[in-house]
Amino acid sequence: MDLEKDIDHIVAGLVSTEGERPAGLVLLSWRFDESRLESLAREQGGAFEEYEGHTLVSRTLGDDGTELAMSFVESSVLALGTDGSVRHAIDVSSGRAPETDITSNDRLMGLMTHVRETDNAWAIARFEGNDVLQLLPDAYASQIPPLTAIVFGGRVSDGLNATLTAETRDEQSARDLRDVLQGAAAFARMQTNTRPYLRALLDTVQLGGSETAVSLSFDFQSENLEGAFSESDPAPDDLR
Repeated sequence: MDLEKDIDHIVAGLVSTEGERPAGLVLLSWRFDESRLESLAREQGGAFEEYEGHTLVSRTLGDDGTELAMSFVESSVLALGTDGSVRHAIDVSSGRAPETDITSNDRLMGLMTHVRETDNAWAIARFEGNDVLQLLPDAYASQIPPLTAIVFGGRVSDGLNATLTAETRDEQSARDLRDVLQGAAAFARMQTNTRPYLRALLDTVQLGGSETAVSLSFDFQSENLEGAFSESDPAPDDLR
């Protein structure tokens, strides 16, 4: 399998349900050799069963009993994830689940308006309460107003052109977040007097948004990324 030539699209999601561990699901759209993939799964000890007209392959991984499952929900779409998430994907693709049309999810479709048509990578995270603050160090969490969602959309080519949009609970929270980000950007620029490549990166950062949304856009070209790393530590191979 050639990841660059054979895969057309990848969609991944993580869903947390009350009382259960978060369940992950990855959908791969590509050109498959189904028989070869299933033969490999048998060689690796995969268990096969039929579920609603689809072949479901599963295997237990690790000592904690984590089970990874896969199934072709369509002829060119492979679902990978937990047993429950893959079965649910089959139900949705077959029209047996109530949420068969994602466009009926008004909340998700509203967030999708922040993703540009030219983006080839995007991610959406919705937060309940102060979930997002738990991901930040205490010193920073106290300065960030409550967020309801974060949307990332970008185009990866010879660099990364992207926009990060944060939705807040109200307009005052959006103004507070804008002030925090403006202060952080000003402080960062003060540190770049002797690092022109870092200055070039920061000069592409633009702060915007309206009402309850705050957006941060940037255009990081590969030569500037390499230069910024070469001034301190060598750039990781995957950035070169």
